[in-house]
Amino acid sequence: MPLIPWEYLKQHLFLPTITPAELAEKLSYCGLETKIVKQENNIYCEFDTLPNRTDLLSWWGIIQEISVLLNCQINPLKIPIINESKEKLIEVEISTNDCLEFRLGFIKNIEIKESPQWAKDWLEANNLHSINNLVDIANLVMLETGQPFHIFDYDALSEKKKIVIQEARGGEIMTTLHGQKLTLNPGEIVISSGEKFIDLAGIIGNQETAITSQTKNILIECASFGPASIKKTTNRLNISTLASQYFSRGINLVLPPDKSLSRVISLIIESYGGNLNSGTIFTYKEAIKKEKQPLITISQEFITKKVGQAFPEQVIDKIWQQLGFLYQKDGNNYYVTIPSYRPDITSVEDLLEEILKVYDYNKVNSSLPTEFKPIFFNDDKGKIEKRKILRTYLANCGWQEIITYSLISQEMKQEFAEEKETFFYQLLMPKNKYHKYYRQNLISSHLKTLKYNFSRGNKDLFFFEISSIYSSSKQEELLILSGVGKLINQPLHKLVQEMNFYWLKGALENIFELWQINSEVSFVPASLDYLYSPHSTEIFLGKEKIGFLGRIQTSLTQKYQISDQVFVAQLSLTKIFAYLDSFLPKFHYRPVSNFPASEKDLSFIFPENVNYNEIVKEIRREAGDNLHEISIFDVYQNAELEQLGKKSVSFHLLFQSSTKTLENKEIEKMLREIVTKIEKIFAAKLRD
Repeated sequence: MPLIPWEYLKQHLFLPTITPAELAEKLSYCGLETKIVKQENNIYCEFDTLPNRTDLLSWWGIIQEISVLLNCQINPLKIPIINESKEKLIEVEISTNDCLEFRLGFIKNIEIKESPQWAKDWLEANNLHSINNLVDIANLVMLETGQPFHIFDYDALSEKKKIVIQEARGGEIMTTLHGQKLTLNPGEIVISSGEKFIDLAGIIGNQETAITSQTKNILIECASFGPASIKKTTNRLNISTLASQYFSRGINLVLPPDKSLSRVISLIIESYGGNLNSGTIFTYKEAIKKEKQPLITISQEFITKKVGQAFPEQVIDKIWQQLGFLYQKDGNNYYVTIPSYRPDITSVEDLLEEILKVYDYNKVNSSLPTEFKPIFFNDDKGKIEKRKILRTYLANCGWQEIITYSLISQEMKQEFAEEKETFFYQLLMPKNKYHKYYRQNLISSHLKTLKYNFSRGNKDLFFFEISSIYSSSKQEELLILSGVGKLINQPLHKLVQEMNFYWLKGALENIFELWQINSEVSFVPASLDYLYSPHSTEIFLGKEKIGFLGRIQTSLTQKYQISDQVFVAQLSLTKIFAYLDSFLPKFHYRPVSNFPASEKDLSFIFPENVNYNEIVKEIRREAGDNLHEISIFDVYQNAELEQLGKKSVSFHLLFQSSTKTLENKEIEKMLREIVTKIEKIFAAKLRD
């Protein structure tokens, strides 16, 4: 990420009144993430650029982008003309296709000095160490333009003064500037002079041709090499220099290479007050010229359709000028020439993005265009509100919401299937065998979650999830509750009980009460393969099955390495919501009675497969309006009752009239009639 000195930005951008913090805020607002960095007495701007914007890897590329985003003037770089010599001072042979471009600059009678402190600071901020005025200027211009350079001691070259750019044969040894010995592989690009390797091209130079205090004449290499070759070599040798980083990404220059080389030569000569005539340039290979710069056509209709509003012609013309893009207009069409330093713009959509970036996204209308019709999803606000109430209620009761993965394995898909031939959607290319089929129940996913938590020392787990399942014949939204361990009923007194079938059934009844459908729900004993028979039941809403409740078979929980008893309940929210849409709950207003209430308890011995809801309905029917409340407060079964296939169920009844005080004889009469009816219908017997 480029780290550009604030002083450099002020030199080249006309922003007289803006502060560093204000600049960072404006650029970040425009999409160029900017952070202010302070080091000693200097202020720097750090820019977080996108990978496709290689033009922003250089200081000058950032300068150009800021001028576009903030529409400010640029103070251009000073680049004097350096003569290009037709007569070559040194012979160059290029025998590899990975050398894309090659130029040399020559300066005679140089003077080596120490760089000024500001230059040392700027280099240090970008992780480059100061060497001397020659190397430091080359590095600063590399940061500025994105073009790497390498400086050789001209007099240290072979007597023939010939340079060869070639591919290594393999096995050769090269000593770097830092004294490190490298063994070369076949195909790696090297530059040699005579019998010596003087440069591992695009990466690091050789010690023998490095600048010393005795150097008088220098050669400055300005070249371009194949990114793939440089990246392969740096990865193998585990060597990374700033030059290799530029070359590996494919340098995208905002200045032509000859101008960058001229700037290096002029600044070096200026550093010791020399004569520009002492420098010259030699060109040996130029990059292959592209036939034409990319041309993209964009129309007013396209812009209006995509953005939802029309831009005036003057606005679009101004944007092209601000971007620096050449264009021609024909009717409503713009034919835009894309500069060579913007290879990221390849389509009309990319061009539209540039328009909106300059125009400011926040100025675009936020409403849909009038010609577009709004999209309605098949989900009304009522269902959203019901889910919200359900989630809130369960969370308040201590349940924890989870979201589990929708894909399951071959082994898991039939473990909890109610129909063995159920059609499952299957992935054509699953990432592994554990995520192959789209699930049609949520139990297996919750068992995996319970196992995950148990293995990490978590206990007393109570989860719920609202999710949809899909098959060829249906789409259904489900609610699942899964619980294992202990729960605290009264935290103040620390009353603890184990999770069991009846507690979970009570939780479901409370949920049904939220929607006022408790009287329409019935629990029917069932025998499901994956549930423990004495503790399993199917749940019906009216005559339609909407789910089940029970304890998971021990053989299945052991497969998931769970030793505790696991209870689950699964409900079809799709069916419940459909029922609520068809049969709205009836709310009855009953004024608060001014007369006292009388509480009574009744206990019966029932067959163990009795339907409790049917008993409650029959008691209400027999007692009439004077029965204010009824609840089951105890279910008991000892060994003797279990052997007989029976159980004891106790009911709490609250009688209260809205017109008078009920006498004991009236209540006793109602109780006798209730007992007679219940014993007759349900083969029950009143307990003493």
